[in-house]
Amino acid sequence: MPNVYESSFPTLQINRDYLLREQSLDDAEDFLTYYSQTEVNQYIYAEVPTSIPAALNEIIYCRNLFSQKKGLYWTLARADNNQMIGAFGLYQRSADELEICYDLDRNYWSKGIISAAIDTVITFAFSKMNCKQIFAITTHNNHASIRVLEKNKFKHVGTLKQYRYFKGTMHDVEKFVLTP
Repeated sequence: MPNVYESSFPTLQINRDYLLREQSLDDAEDFLTYYSQTEVNQYIYAEVPTSIPAALNEIIYCRNLFSQKKGLYWTLARADNNQMIGAFGLYQRSADELEICYDLDRNYWSKGIISAAIDTVITFAFSKMNCKQIFAITTHNNHASIRVLEKNKFKHVGTLKQYRYFKGTMHDVEKFVLTP
C-alpha cells in the first residue's frame, strides 16, 4: 500500500456541496471568524486565535503535520466558493492508530456535514492509511459531538481521567473508538 505522505495532499469530496482540501494561508480570516465563535470553541481544549497572525500560525502548524508525516489537517470548504467553514484532522498517533478531530462554523450545524465528513475521512483512513483504529476524544458535555460519533459507529470506551491539560487545569475526556 502506498504511503499517503509520499504523494500530494489528498482532496476529498464529501458530497456535491462540501469538500476537504489542504489548508491555505488564504483561510486565515475565515478560520479566525468561525473558530472565535464561543459555541464552536467552548468544547475545544486549545487556544483560540485572536488575530490574523495567530490564525496563520495555526494554519501553518496544521499544514506542517503532513510534511512531518504526523497527520492530515483539512479545510472543510464549501464546493461552490471554496470558503472555509470548518476543519478536519487525522493525527497519526502510531503506525496504525489515528485520532480524528473536527470543528464547524455554527451556521452550518445540524445539516449532516460533519457526519458526512467523518464517513468520508474514515473510509479514506481505513483504505489508504493502513489504519487499524481511529479514536476521538470529546468533553462529556459535548452532546452534539457524542451523537455524531455514535451515528458514525464509534463506540464509547471510557472516560480518560485528567487527560488534557488546558489553562492550568487537567480535564477528563470521553474516548470513542472505531475499528474496520
